[in-house]
Amino acid sequence: MILLIGFREDEVERIEEAMGEEVFSIGEVGLTRELGEVVKSPQRYSGFADVGGRYLIVHSAPGGRLGEIIQTVKMVVEGDVIPATTTPTSLKWVVKDLLQELKKEHEYFKSLKK
Repeated sequence: MILLIGFREDEVERIEEAMGEEVFSIGEVGLTRELGEVVKSPQRYSGFADVGGRYLIVHSAPGGRLGEIIQTVKMVVEGDVIPATTTPTSLKWVVKDLLQELKKEHEYFKSLKK
């Protein structure tokens, strides 16, 4: 399952077309829920959320597909995308809190590359 947060509608459509499968754009209401709840019923939380970035969260993808998914999304849209996979721990996090942590980690790893 591919969850997108912070992507415009046209970006979501292009990603879905490139992937050849359904992707889910999570809106404002999904930000206040635990990620585990969102992945159980992503349609319920669909929409757009302006979160100051774009996040790609992959849930239960076969190992070999993860790199392919990330690469495809980054080829389809311009700019920074923060990728993540779900873990037993992250599924218990409230989505907005998880996004803040992912952003911190992303900034840290970007600083290491400089």
